[in-house]
Parts: sequence; structure tokens; C-alpha cells
Amino acid sequence: MNFEAIKTLFLSTFRDPRGMAKWLIAQNFPIPARWIAVVLVAVVSALLSFFWQAILDARLPTENAAAASPLDYPLFTAAVQVAAIVISAAAMAFVGRLFGGKGRFEDAMVLTAWTEFVMIPVECVHLLLVLLLPSIASITGIAVVVLFFWLTVQFIMALHGFASAGKVALGMFATLLVLGLVLYPFAAMLGLLPELPQ
Repeated sequence: MNFEAIKTLFLSTFRDPRGMAKWLIAQNFPIPARWIAVVLVAVVSALLSFFWQAILDARLPTENAAAASPLDYPLFTAAVQVAAIVISAAAMAFVGRLFGGKGRFEDAMVLTAWTEFVMIPVECVHLLLVLLLPSIASITGIAVVVLFFWLTVQFIMALHGFASAGKVALGMFATLLVLGLVLYPFAAMLGLLPELPQ
């Protein structure tokens, strides 16, 4: 697959996300290929996060630098990213099937990995704008989050054959809330949460 093909798939994701999701599912990728895609996307995301944090630390005064965190290590961050993709895919498949959906975990994993992949260039543009035009950082940040949730809703609809975007969005927010409550203690034990001011 060359650059032009990847570019076409990337643009198709935003023009017709449900059609793109159905196309990805129809490819019926081998299970090992799906796991390789998840790991590769996680590694790229971890490296992007690492370099971005390094840039921020270099721009901030020493006294304002963030405290050391396990996420300062790219390999650990990549492992967390893999876990996040797998958990997201499992929730996407399991919760959807609870409400009458027909999607499989294997397909949810492909869609989740692809969502992460197409968001990488978007996040790079956002980070560049933050550096060049910090005054609009909050606006572009909100736009990135909205775009991510919109793509996820569209992919869930394609995965399970749902027709109502509103119901899918409500179900997704409820699922995120439950996952947050369940995973909070584990995140605290691993030191992934920011320290509260004393």
C-alpha cells in the first residue's frame, strides 16, 4: 500500500466514516495483523506523546515542569496505549452486543486502531497550532476531542448496525463513565494520575 492509497483511505474516513468502517470490517484481516496494527499505532502514539512532553518541558520554567511520571517512558506509555485500545475495543463490542448489536471484538479492535491512526495527523496539527498560536489551543483541543468522539460513534454504528447516533453517543458516554470508575484505582496504583496540589 503506497502513500496515495493511505491518503485516500484517510480522507474517506472523514467523508464517509461508516462506509470506511464497513470496508475495514469486510477486509477480514488475519488476527496477527490486527494485533500488529494495534501495537504499531500504540508505539507511534507513545512516541508522539513523549516528544510533545519534551517540547513542553523545554518551554516551561524549571519550577513549573511536571513531576516525574511512568508515562515519561515511551515503552510504558506504548503498553498503556495497547491496553487502552484493547479495553476500548472490548467495551465497544460487548456493550454494543448487550443492546442488540452484532459486532465482533476482532472488528472493534481494527476500528479502534484505525481511529487512533487517523487521529495522529490531526493531533500533530493541533500540537503545531498550540506552539504557533497558543491563544487558540483550547478551541483546537475541543475540536480534536469532538472529532474523535464523532468518528467513534460512526464506527460503532457501522460495527453493530445501529441507526441512532444519539443513542450510541449516550451509550458511549455512559460506558466511559463506568470504565473510568472501574479503572481509576488501577490508574492510581500505577501512578498515572496527576498529583493533587497540597
